[in-house]
Amino acid sequence: MVGMIDLISPELAREQYRVSEYPFFVEFYLGSFASGSYLMTELLPAVVEQLLEGGIGRIGAVVNRRNIAAEKVLKKARFKKIDAFDLEQGLYEVGL
Repeated sequence: MVGMIDLISPELAREQYRVSEYPFFVEFYLGSFASGSYLMTELLPAVVEQLLEGGIGRIGAVVNRRNIAAEKVLKKARFKKIDAFDLEQGLYEVGL
């Protein structure tokens, strides 16, 4: 597997996250052998745009603050940091 993009429903997010509101959440992963290929930088924005245009109004993401590459990918996909999730992670969101 090269990587994955996973969309988590609000119902499942309630089991995994503790936030005030529960939009859909996205998680993504790229194998280390593909690091630096910009594959996720190109794929995630396109996937997010299709999801938003398809009727999902908001998408959240939780990212470790030390994962600068993941933060850059989220920014490229128009995510904005909205809050701290916990001491080590930031909470991001994008929506129409």
